[in-house]
Amino acid sequence: MGNFIGATFLKSISQHLVKQHPSRLYTDLVNMRHPKLGVIIGYSIPFIPSFLVNVAATDLKFPANQLFGLCLTGSLVTSALYSFSGDALFQGNFKLLILLIGVMVVLVGLVWLIRMDRKRAA
Repeated sequence: MGNFIGATFLKSISQHLVKQHPSRLYTDLVNMRHPKLGVIIGYSIPFIPSFLVNVAATDLKFPANQLFGLCLTGSLVTSALYSFSGDALFQGNFKLLILLIGVMVVLVGLVWLIRMDRKRAA
């Protein structure tokens, strides 16, 4: 809900935020061939700032119901990673921990996919 509210609120002020000094990740998200997938990946990866993804999602002008679905899908991945990894660490469940590390490797691969998709689109 926080990402959805943040992205909705940014509609009025996003014109002045990132446009002055756009980051490479912002331009990669906005210029992807598959922007919905890029926004989901952006919300899914914990080390990508949510604020940056919110601004990109706002600039892509998704309808509110689509934006809510994208925020929910991407945020569920991050929430599950945080929840299950903490539980696995405290309970000593190393099989689950290895699985979650694998998921994180896949997410890092998805960041690479965003960059490669951006290079192909250019």
